[in-house]
Amino acid sequence: MLVACGEEGAGTTKAGTGESTGEASSTGSAGEPTTTAGAEVGPTYYQDVAPMLNQRCVGCHVTGGAAPFALASYAEASMFAPVMLASVEAGTMPPWPPGGSTPPLEHDRSLPEAERELLAAWVEAGAPEGDPNDPAPLREPETMVLPSVDLATDIGTDYVPDDSLSDDYHCFVIDLGVTEDRVALGYQYTPGNRKTVHHVLSTLFTADSLAAIQAVDAETPEDGWSCFGGYSNIPGATPVGALGGWVPGVTAANYPPGTGVEVPAGSLLVVQIHYNLGGGTDPDRTRLDIAFAPPEQAASLQLLRTQGYPWPSFTLPPEEKDIVVEKVMSARVTTQKYPDGDAYIVGVAGHMHLLGTAFSLSLVGAEGERTILEIPRWDFHWQGNYALVEPIRVAAGEEVRIRCVYDNTAEHRAAQGMGPPVEVTWGEGTQDEMCLGYLQMIDDLP
Repeated sequence: MLVACGEEGAGTTKAGTGESTGEASSTGSAGEPTTTAGAEVGPTYYQDVAPMLNQRCVGCHVTGGAAPFALASYAEASMFAPVMLASVEAGTMPPWPPGGSTPPLEHDRSLPEAERELLAAWVEAGAPEGDPNDPAPLREPETMVLPSVDLATDIGTDYVPDDSLSDDYHCFVIDLGVTEDRVALGYQYTPGNRKTVHHVLSTLFTADSLAAIQAVDAETPEDGWSCFGGYSNIPGATPVGALGGWVPGVTAANYPPGTGVEVPAGSLLVVQIHYNLGGGTDPDRTRLDIAFAPPEQAASLQLLRTQGYPWPSFTLPPEEKDIVVEKVMSARVTTQKYPDGDAYIVGVAGHMHLLGTAFSLSLVGAEGERTILEIPRWDFHWQGNYALVEPIRVAAGEEVRIRCVYDNTAEHRAAQGMGPPVEVTWGEGTQDEMCLGYLQMIDDLP
């Protein structure tokens, strides 16, 4: 599953305590604090803050990166020190929407409390530089590498974002050229223009969906089509899953050991790319690499299945906020793909549009109600897919509760760049809304 800006790694990074002892503390490559006796009191940039920023922030906040300013030098970090602290205290940076009731997730970008305190102490002390001739080792974000690259492709065009928009959501169709059923072990999307590409999402469609997809594509003269909300729901096309995505800071993504995603013969991949025009209008040609399991390995893998939980029966009245849309539905679908019996949740995602303010997905069963994903402050531009550290068992007969909260007031709509309040229902467009959850499951533990 996909995660959004910051580090990429195989689990939650554990930071050191960062406690002040009257000696300058610094953080080594493993994230554990060290101290240098005789140094100036309190944290400094070169001895304490630079290692943290390099690991947590510079993946986006670098010249040519997705963020609006860089934090890769002392001059840059000290200039934006108050902004950094205010964003961290407001909970907007590093961007990590899941709330505290969500089970532990892989690649958690939230800043540990010790590092929040370290940043606050540094800023409040006036952002001291420290000794540039004796810097602490930089902590590097952990990265993943694909086990192999068995298919390399791209979006098929040098796309120039629409400069009449502040955010251009554009879909492209990729014929993967797969002539027999394969199982993907991992993938890597590489934007051609990191200044404008905000995120990439994807949906796999069956080979016989080609005519339906081409019909949508043909409605506009440019390659691909505008798709604010409709990259996975194409009339007449049959989705069969997804092949991950990308957000700033992410490199490759490998599926959990012993699992993979089925890519049927003839599959077509539709990718939605969000271009933020704050980064300009230079062309982009996003690439995709896929690692496939060898045939002898594929038969033994647990296939990752994505199940959607939509609830389209709602109306959002104008000039109302804290509007709750809630539905309980079966957690399993009894088909050949999802037979009766236990299953295990390994990933989760939610989807709403611009009026959404909070989202949650929970499992309801004999053990009570268990939260799978809680997003207390929904931000459409930072949505993502999340991988659980530990799979969660789903028993036959259990149910899923999806809960979406909206604000349809003039104030909220203006903040989202929308017009005056009107009645809103389910739909694909910018002015419409959705309440949709996803669970990624396997039938058994590898």
